[in-house]
Amino acid sequence: MNKRAYVGGISVNQLVVIPVVMIAAVFFVFLIADYRKERTDVSEQEEFIMAKVLRYSSDCLAYEEEGVTHPTIIDPKKIEGLRLASCYENPRFSYRVSLLSADKKVIKKASTVPANLEPLIQVCGKPTPTMTCSSQERYAPYVEDNVVKSGTLRVEVVRYV
Repeated sequence: MNKRAYVGGISVNQLVVIPVVMIAAVFFVFLIADYRKERTDVSEQEEFIMAKVLRYSSDCLAYEEEGVTHPTIIDPKKIEGLRLASCYENPRFSYRVSLLSADKKVIKKASTVPANLEPLIQVCGKPTPTMTCSSQERYAPYVEDNVVKSGTLRVEVVRYV
């Protein structure tokens, strides 16, 4: 003999389980929707990593003497477009590097901004809807005539939105 109670063709056990499952489903839908809405902006971290790679790598801008790399000391001879392009590649942004002396005079600069876009873009000038810009300056000694001098490395990043 079956002693289960039925209400409208549904057992009482199902009447308890169905609302619990529905509440759990709604909770997960809201959780997923909230997670998808969250924007994860990693641009600042990418720019920080790029600046570190430029300053610390002997393949990039770090001064190298007799096989010894001096991180954070910049070799002005290494500031050129092709070298910069091979140092850090990211299709979402381009950048310009400027080495400034202690009195803020430009010693050397180079850019990875494509030549066809250079006239259209004032690097870190007026932002456009398709591009944003950020600029950072860090103390960076440099070598000139085998003498280490004080300077600043300015990195301007153009991000394609």
